[in-house]
Amino acid sequence: MKKLLLLPLIAVLGCESDTPLGDVSGIEGNFQGTWTLSWGTNNPNINPPGITTTCPGSIGLGDRFRDAFGGAFLIFAEGGCTDGSPVSGEVVSGRARADGGVNFTLQVPPTRGEEKFEDDIWEDIFAGSGVILPDLIIGCRIVDADNQFTGAVLGSNLGVSASAGVECPGPLEPILVQLQVRFAGDR
Repeated sequence: MKKLLLLPLIAVLGCESDTPLGDVSGIEGNFQGTWTLSWGTNNPNINPPGITTTCPGSIGLGDRFRDAFGGAFLIFAEGGCTDGSPVSGEVVSGRARADGGVNFTLQVPPTRGEEKFEDDIWEDIFAGSGVILPDLIIGCRIVDADNQFTGAVLGSNLGVSASAGVECPGPLEPILVQLQVRFAGDR
């Protein structure tokens, strides 16, 4: 029960942007935990109107220099993600703050020589893990995205999240879909 109360606190602490940069030595480690992937829409014609699922996985933080860090992430194709395949990639552009807050970007390597763009991480995570069928997001476009995951490392706990708004073609008007990714883990 304590972990559930700690996660909102971690998210709030990680949102401070005017905090001085910190020492990354306290954030290194391999955090094993749970990815929570959520999507939803207010369109009553979409069935189901949304879904939340959890997938086991990890985030490894290291490769540090001053306040900057990198690493790797993995979302296993287990639990609620059994219809997909593992999704893995790099943690890039990481920054640590003195209050324990962290910001970073996730990046999946391109396949078959295809160019990757910053917003592609949303399709990589949701379609790649099987949470959304790839056919459902064909023709959709990101209209608003937190491409930086924001959160904090408190002791041995890491909690981060990001969200994106997606506009998809609909029969009469565009359908707006909200995507959210959260990770909570311990080292």
